[in-house]
Amino acid sequence: MSNSKIAHPGRSRGNWKAGLTLLGILALILAIIIPLTLRYGGDDRNRPQAQDRRDIVALFYPKNDADVNSKSDYSFLETCSFKDCKIPVIILDNTGQTYRYLVNPIFGSSVSLSPNHRLALFADSDGNSNIFFNGGLTSIPGFPTDWSGVVSQIQDDGSAVLVRSVPRHLTLTPHHFLITDGMATSKPAESMKGTITSCDGQLWRFDNRNGGVLNEPPLVDEYTYDYPSESFVAIERETPQAIVPRPFTQCLGDGNGSFALFQPIDSTLADDQPGEMGLWIWTMKEGAVRDPHPYRALTDNPGFAPLQLAVDTTTLWVVHEDGALRSYNRETGAMSEHWTLRDYFDETLGHINARVVFAGDQIIAVGKYKNDPETWIGAVYDRTDANPTVLVKIPLLTENYLDRFLDVFNVTDPQAFITWLRAQPPLGA
Repeated sequence: MSNSKIAHPGRSRGNWKAGLTLLGILALILAIIIPLTLRYGGDDRNRPQAQDRRDIVALFYPKNDADVNSKSDYSFLETCSFKDCKIPVIILDNTGQTYRYLVNPIFGSSVSLSPNHRLALFADSDGNSNIFFNGGLTSIPGFPTDWSGVVSQIQDDGSAVLVRSVPRHLTLTPHHFLITDGMATSKPAESMKGTITSCDGQLWRFDNRNGGVLNEPPLVDEYTYDYPSESFVAIERETPQAIVPRPFTQCLGDGNGSFALFQPIDSTLADDQPGEMGLWIWTMKEGAVRDPHPYRALTDNPGFAPLQLAVDTTTLWVVHEDGALRSYNRETGAMSEHWTLRDYFDETLGHINARVVFAGDQIIAVGKYKNDPETWIGAVYDRTDANPTVLVKIPLLTENYLDRFLDVFNVTDPQAFITWLRAQPPLGA
């Protein structure tokens, strides 16, 4: 009898089937991952800095929708693990180059640009802070993972401060960090409370003395952040301020950190409650000065809160969260209706799914298309004309955000951004 081995028929067929199953699984994985990688790209944080100068034209920072499920939560548009999904931050530079960085986003107040528009700082809820410069990204670890709500400001030399104060009715942990020479340093923050806002490289803090007691007028202590001493320093005034800035403030770009507030005169009202609205202009020298006439809110409109505003000597221009552009005469308080973003942009429960930027006499808007909310579009309007001068699709945002939404849309060079928009496919294409 021969000593040669005889293959077992059943075992052979079983190995053959197992091999086919394994090959099928591998083929399925490759069929999904490779096309998605080619289409949507990866993370550009390993890209080296460019040799030529790069200035930031625009920055898109995604909104953290917390536990709200959306279609993109179940898609492969993001890099997902079993714990969470990361969403792209997108930067456009002055050469037309775009950069894509995956983060777990926190609130948009953590995003800041240097006064010369060369550097961007944006935070990650994983405990990292990211600094973009000249086409390269530096990630700095060592931050707490509960720092959502932090306000940041980055300087032209790359140094930065990140702080979170705590209103008296909350029990969050305050934070105070400095970034110098690419290193993060924790500073004492036990005494910080109130509201913090940032403009033109300046940080301001406003503490309500009575802690926001209902039906009592606020008395506010004001502070400016002193970079040499790495601390907030009190602003001395003969008369204490009686206005508490809400989280929404509009920087005026005067180089002095001045900003505007458009909010209810009654400090106990929420931004979307009907009532009389006031416009305050806050400056370091004068504090908050309110226009003499109130502006009446629309009592049946849940989207009356400001989305974006611009102020000149005679007129207040506001794009509200319902998508309407309204102007207010600062001498009489009279309101005029102009046009609405609802003609082209999607809305949900009376709130427009768009972000806007005032650029001189023009208004730039990006958001979701009314007829197809999974398509992102861009439009440029003249303030007094409802017909956009530019109306295009934005494939970059469609591919990266799908059902997600933006928390920050920041444009530093409007004309360069409009030129980039004009190169996108027309809406009807």
